[in-house]
Amino acid sequence: MDIQRKSLANNTLMLFLLTGSNYVFGLITVPYLTRVLGADLYGQIGFGSAFYTIALLFLDFGFLLSGTLEIAKCGDDRDSIERVYSAVLSAKVMVAIPVTIVASVIILFVDRFNTDPVFYFWWYFYAVSNSMVPDFLYRGLENMSSVTIRNVIVKAVFAACIFLFVQSHSQYMLVPVFHFVGAAVALIIMYVHVRNHLGLHVRKVPFRDVWDQVKKSSLYFLSRIAGTVFSSMNTMVLGFIAPTGPTLGYYTATNTAIHAGQQAITPVTGSLFPNIVRTKNYKMVLKVAFWGEVILISGCVAVAIIAEPLCIFVFGPEYAGMTSMLRIMLPMIPITLLTYLFGWAGLGSMGKDVVTNVSVIVGAVFHASVLAVLFLFGYLDVYTMCIATVATQMLILAIRAFAFVKGLLDLKRRSSSAGVESLW
Repeated sequence: MDIQRKSLANNTLMLFLLTGSNYVFGLITVPYLTRVLGADLYGQIGFGSAFYTIALLFLDFGFLLSGTLEIAKCGDDRDSIERVYSAVLSAKVMVAIPVTIVASVIILFVDRFNTDPVFYFWWYFYAVSNSMVPDFLYRGLENMSSVTIRNVIVKAVFAACIFLFVQSHSQYMLVPVFHFVGAAVALIIMYVHVRNHLGLHVRKVPFRDVWDQVKKSSLYFLSRIAGTVFSSMNTMVLGFIAPTGPTLGYYTATNTAIHAGQQAITPVTGSLFPNIVRTKNYKMVLKVAFWGEVILISGCVAVAIIAEPLCIFVFGPEYAGMTSMLRIMLPMIPITLLTYLFGWAGLGSMGKDVVTNVSVIVGAVFHASVLAVLFLFGYLDVYTMCIATVATQMLILAIRAFAFVKGLLDLKRRSSSAGVESLW
């Protein structure tokens, strides 16, 4: 048990570094970019970043979760690991082909994009690079330490390039360029490490294996849509209803701050997921949920109290107007932890994937319906959109929490009937 706990703690730490590097290095450039580019142009950066997030959602197609689960199930069988690894990568390429065609059509022919197509293609290339990262392999093997430091260093170097080379409004194009180059170099390093140090190779696999991975990942894809509906899609909608002025820039900065808090959570849930699949230790889920909420709620209350000076300090004096948006959206962070824990870490390891997906579908329908009603009655603005987003996440959490508690009670009842000690 001590070895398992040490492994879990080590992989959680490494996931903080690896997953967080995608966002932290972007976050630390925010105060600089908001000042150099201004709210209007930074809003365009936010629109491009939202496009990147949506593209990445479709390119990944849930392989991060499904691939992690499949690798974890392989145990120490290297032949099975290599087969799953090859099938998932082949499935990623198969999915990327139609997504690239659709993305190209959007960039070239939709008015909001074709005014600056090169800018949006760079964001798309960045999404492709990150989608091909084999982090599902490292997560499933619970072996994150060997590759994490190299990738963090590479991304730190290219984040520093933004400070060195983006000096004026006219150089805004360099933002997605440096993101892409950093991700591409990190991608190459990971594949070299998989081949030379893990001894795993991409091999030819039957098409049925590839298609099987696509079908399995499609369930997880539905779950990941939720985050996009509540963040990136909101940004896209605002880009159309408020294309000029600072509102989009304010929301982009708010979303960046909330997203950073949410991404600080994903390494915990990401490392817990394969561990719970193997051990079925639901006490760990409940313990992490309790202490995580204590820490996150305390932190969010503190941030809410000092929100205005904090926004000015981090983003600049021009962003004092985002204070109310930030306060409204802060509950998203503690809600997200419970949503993730009761979702794939809890229900996923119980084999109740359907409930997790249903909660997302219900949430997406609810959110879209609320926005439509607000629009029809003339109440749709950035503040009502923020409130609707928090309400939708609370609905998803309620569905997952109810199903998770019911699952625990069922497990306890079955354990009692079989005369064995309950795992939780």
